[in-house]
Amino acid sequence: MAEMSKAKYDHIVCAIRGRPANRNTVERAIELALEHHARLGFHLVIPEDFLEAAAPLMSPARTVFERLREMGEYILAVLCDEAHRRGVRHVDVHVHIGDVREELLEIARQSGAQVLVLGEPDPAHPRSIFTPESFREFVRELEQAGHLTVIAVPPESWIALE
Repeated sequence: MAEMSKAKYDHIVCAIRGRPANRNTVERAIELALEHHARLGFHLVIPEDFLEAAAPLMSPARTVFERLREMGEYILAVLCDEAHRRGVRHVDVHVHIGDVREELLEIARQSGAQVLVLGEPDPAHPRSIFTPESFREFVRELEQAGHLTVIAVPPESWIALE
C-alpha cells in the first residue's frame, strides 16, 4: 500500500466501481501516469451479484448486464478522454462483470502493471464488500498475486474535483 517514490512505472492500472467517490482514485492514477509517462489502464468492475434481489422482478439478467456494460463503456470513454486531455498518451479501458475480489485479482495478475490504484472502502458505506481490515489483507493478496504495488486512495481524500 505504500508508494515507492523512486520507482519508475511504465504501466499503471486503476480499478473503479463507477461511484462518484472514485473521482479522486481516477485523479491519483492520472497524476501517476503523467509523472511517470506511463501507460494507464482503467478497469471498471461491476459486481455480478448486485442484481440478485431485483432480478426476479426485472427483464432477463443478461439484458440488464448488457446495458450495464454499455454504461460502463461510456463511463470509461469519459475517463479516457479526460486522461488524454490531461496529457496521458496511452490509455486503455476494460469493463469487468463478476465477483469483485476475483476480478481485481485477475486484473492484478494479468495486467502486467507495476501499480494498481484503487479506492479504500468507506466504512460508512453500507454496501462495501470490505471492512478496513479485510481490505488491508486483500491489498497484500493483490500485491503478491500481481507482483505490483497497490496505492489505495483513502475515503477522507474523496473530494469533488473541478
